[in-house]
Amino acid sequence: MKTVRTAAQLLTMFDGDTQTITVSGAANRFGLTASASSRLLAALATSGIIQREPDRSYRPGPLAYRLGLLYHAHNRLSDRINDGARKVVDQTGRTCWVSVLTETNNMLISRFPGPRDQGFYVNPGNLLPANASAAGKALLARMSDTELRRLLTGKKLDAWTEKSKTDIEAVLADMAFIREHGWSIIIDELFVDTVSIGVAFASPKEATPMALSVSLHSASPDDIASGVQILTEVGCEIGSMIGDPFWSSRNSSADQASILAAVETYMAISAAP
Repeated sequence: MKTVRTAAQLLTMFDGDTQTITVSGAANRFGLTASASSRLLAALATSGIIQREPDRSYRPGPLAYRLGLLYHAHNRLSDRINDGARKVVDQTGRTCWVSVLTETNNMLISRFPGPRDQGFYVNPGNLLPANASAAGKALLARMSDTELRRLLTGKKLDAWTEKSKTDIEAVLADMAFIREHGWSIIIDELFVDTVSIGVAFASPKEATPMALSVSLHSASPDDIASGVQILTEVGCEIGSMIGDPFWSSRNSSADQASILAAVETYMAISAAP
């Protein structure tokens, strides 16, 4: 399973600016030996998902092209999510992430960079603990408590900081907050002095829910509330387009005062010993 995950992470190196990857580049990015990187890339090339060039670099192959066509033909949610991410970046100036849930982890699948400092950097393809990430919690909240207990019981919930929540009851308490307000928030759970907020979407016509999230470094409650308001507006817009019942009854123009009150309430609870 680890090899499959590493191979998937190698594929995330491809983007608009990186159209070919090399053995040494992949090894340096993911801390692999040159031989391990070479074997993985060769195996991926054998499958057709990448292909080897004369200069020994690799580019996406015919299988990747076929899968991409199939994905876009059947997944309109991703188009809406990506449009929403761009809107969030335009309005906040902050980097916006698109994520999906994989068991008890949150996988970052796309990064839309903004000009404002977020205090850290992680690569698309990386896995973050769903119990301690804004997007992960937003996605978990789309499940019932019964489903969540079944998923989390007996699993080791990772802690990235001393604020990370690894107790199932604490995670479920956050789920209730998210379902009430529509958005998730974490405070210092992944990175110190960093707040992240997220919203999640599920299309009745598609199997995989997706989430948007942004992080704010050394932010004031007013800054956080402003970010929440923008994410909520985008959430209502996307939710309406895809027929997501989670968003159908929510107010896209919630006033910032009520959002600020909810943020401050959560911050007070989070600060309690």
